Amino acid sequence: MEEVDGSSSSPNVLAVLAYACIRLAHLSHDAFGDSRASKRLYKLAASCDPNWYSYHGIGTSVEASITQSFSSNEAEGIIWREQMEKAVDAYREAAKTNNGEGEVQFHLAVALERLEELEESEQIMETLRRGESNLSCLVDSWGYVRWHTRRTNPYHLNLHRGTRAMLEIALEAAQPLLQYEDGLVCEFGVASGRSCRMTQELLPLNTRIDGFDTFTGLSAFVLFYYVNMKLPIHMAFIYLISLSLQAVYTNISYYHLCSSS
Repeated sequence: MEEVDGSSSSPNVLAVLAYACIRLAHLSHDAFGDSRASKRLYKLAASCDPNWYSYHGIGTSVEASITQSFSSNEAEGIIWREQMEKAVDAYREAAKTNNGEGEVQFHLAVALERLEELEESEQIMETLRRGESNLSCLVDSWGYVRWHTRRTNPYHLNLHRGTRAMLEIALEAAQPLLQYEDGLVCEFGVASGRSCRMTQELLPLNTRIDGFDTFTGLSAFVLFYYVNMKLPIHMAFIYLISLSLQAVYTNISYYHLCSSS
């Protein structure tokens, strides 16, 4: 795709075109797992109508597509650093145009940390820790991810996979449980059912999926475990999921007991 010449098009047309490119970029990355296509579309959107969302998308899609650029083990380190620096440049551009939106700052800080630019990264992280609760939770969760991926080759550590790509990894790992141990496939937080439909597409046709959702939210319960039990926010969610699983198994056991009596 060629860049659009802004001098020959009205701002309204360019804004609409940029929006269409952004939506297609998100779809390419999240629903199809094609981060390279996503990167091209975000760049086209930025050339049509520069805005923070386009630059932020460029940064995340660049990071997500790094491993697809590897051709040999010898070149991995060079390619990784070059692409990570491009991602940082995109995050900086996004931060300029959105007055420091928290998620952009967080992704910038993580990218800088991975490039070992620790002083600037820690300054941003400290600001986020003292900010709104959703941002401090992001920093908290990054600490968990950092610790549990410390033995992973950093060149292969992909932090920006889309929903479909993540589901493919999870379901591939769970296949033995599903095939040989009569395991359950459960989704907690179905919402519109988008990821549930993706899961169904990736599983054999006869696989049963059980979806759960209060449709009123669980934020109060998560906050209780986060504040009163001193659990990190991701652990609060995991604790709630474990309670929900216990309820599922209890109900299944009760059903079988009633059916057999």
